[in-house]
Amino acid sequence: MRKQQVWLKKADCGFEYDPDIDYESDKTVDIGFMDVVCEYCQAKRWKCESPGLCCNGGKVLLTSSPELPDLLHGLVHGEHPQSEHFLNNIRKYNSAFQMTI
Repeated sequence: MRKQQVWLKKADCGFEYDPDIDYESDKTVDIGFMDVVCEYCQAKRWKCESPGLCCNGGKVLLTSSPELPDLLHGLVHGEHPQSEHFLNNIRKYNSAFQMTI
């Protein structure tokens, strides 16, 4: 059995993952639960996250959720033949399109 190494160098550690380090035992990794609710828009946030980040302290109001295009609605709600593939890979799709307009 290998001994767990101590996690000393935290800067840029996301680029230098070491499987011998027990990251979960470090208190700075645990950000807790997303259980603080914004008083203006009811968005959930972490306790250390800046208040008002979600809606700028009530200055940004979303009157309703935008309607999904038919194709995307079908993929998300399991009504399309490729829904299973889409839902299993939704994070990859999100990452691929996050910087597009």
